[in-house]
Amino acid sequence: MSVKNKFSLNVGTGAPSLLTIFLILSLISFSVLSFMTSRADYRFAQSLEAGTTAFYTASNESEIKVSQIRVTLRELHEELSMNPEEVFLTQAREALSEYDIDENNLLTFSTTINENQDLIVSLQLTPPSSNNGDFFVITRWQVVQTGEWVPDNRMDLL
Repeated sequence: MSVKNKFSLNVGTGAPSLLTIFLILSLISFSVLSFMTSRADYRFAQSLEAGTTAFYTASNESEIKVSQIRVTLRELHEELSMNPEEVFLTQAREALSEYDIDENNLLTFSTTINENQDLIVSLQLTPPSSNNGDFFVITRWQVVQTGEWVPDNRMDLL
């Protein structure tokens, strides 16, 4: 006589099918979530690249302007090497009349980064003898908001 096992478990085909369906749905859900996250990261990286490129382009343009100002002031100083410092600053105002220079000899100009931001540069003009032979001190190199900030609150699902 054979002894039958009293506690046998009969699973059948229903449980593995349900488990397989659950696993497939889980994989599809996680793959869609991964795709959406990577797409959002890609769009963010693109906007960050555009902003960084725009800033450095404006910064380079400002450095070119600063270099041109330095060359103009150096040429002016070579022409007026025997004159007092006040004459140099007066002549510098005339030579750099295209820029905004206030009564304290603070030259300020701006370079556009994008439609909402400008790079503001301020140079304090000084006589060369008072600043180790240089003609100005950079007092401001700052990004300022020119437009109204509008947050990106949209949520693209697909």
